[in-house]
Amino acid sequence: TFKPGMNAGIFGRFDISEAAKFQPELLFSMQGTGLEARDEAKLNFNYIMLPCVFKIFAGENGVNLQVGLQIGYLLKGEFVDGTDNFTIDDQVTTIDVAGIIGFGYDFGDFGIDFRYNVGLNSTAKNLVLELPSRTLQLSVGITI
Repeated sequence: TFKPGMNAGIFGRFDISEAAKFQPELLFSMQGTGLEARDEAKLNFNYIMLPCVFKIFAGENGVNLQVGLQIGYLLKGEFVDGTDNFTIDDQVTTIDVAGIIGFGYDFGDFGIDFRYNVGLNSTAKNLVLELPSRTLQLSVGITI
């Protein structure tokens, strides 16, 4: 089920051509999920993410399509059930690799991105359970 989190970080943007840009990022990302079987149960994950995104612009209006890959490093994984918290770092993989697809709008020094990140590997160490990450991400950026 849906569980909101936040991300924050820095990015660089490099011109490939008039209509294409490469944007590497370094982000702290809070991810996780609610568990349908138990109302108060949640899985929480904190990652350092390194997305590498190609932005393809449609004309000069700032609208862009985004595709890329990201590598995430798990800082902390926990299972929360009401007031009980349990660290689950030993039950999930440290590295998460995901594909990125999305769209955005860049205007002046500001930008808005909406992305879907889908895991290419399972985050569970238990080989019986396939648990790839799936994240919807809304970001607002300011170019300094």
